[in-house]
Amino acid sequence: VRRGVPTVVLIRQPGAAVRSLALRRPAASVGSLIHQYLDFYTPLLPVREGVYLADFAQVTGDFGAVTRGINQRFATDFVCFAHTAANVERVFAEIDRINAALGGDEYQVSRPSRERETAHEYTFTPAENQLLAKAEALYEKLRAASIY
Repeated sequence: VRRGVPTVVLIRQPGAAVRSLALRRPAASVGSLIHQYLDFYTPLLPVREGVYLADFAQVTGDFGAVTRGINQRFATDFVCFAHTAANVERVFAEIDRINAALGGDEYQVSRPSRERETAHEYTFTPAENQLLAKAEALYEKLRAASIY
């Protein structure tokens, strides 16, 4: 941001992000994962107007819109991704190839997964809910100052 480089940050609703990460890191406590969310996003508060926050649903649902938003926000001319079924399939196949080469499984792959979505059933404890409320407030602050 200080250098004027277009900066994009993926952001996801905290509960969904923590549930997903808990599947990828089953040995980690949910409380520590919420703390990691807070630790990652809190430093963005002072620079939030200098970054483009790309919402997880937008990134996975229409990455071309993300690219257009980046171009509008930073007056750049990056080629926009054509979010067609064939292009998405090619990207996901490449992600799966890389994941397999790294020895990952369905719970570690960096793309949407129906299997993981159905495995997201987790009820936060009261203490986790208190931490999650802080993460939700941070998420809303960042979104309020961002341009999608």
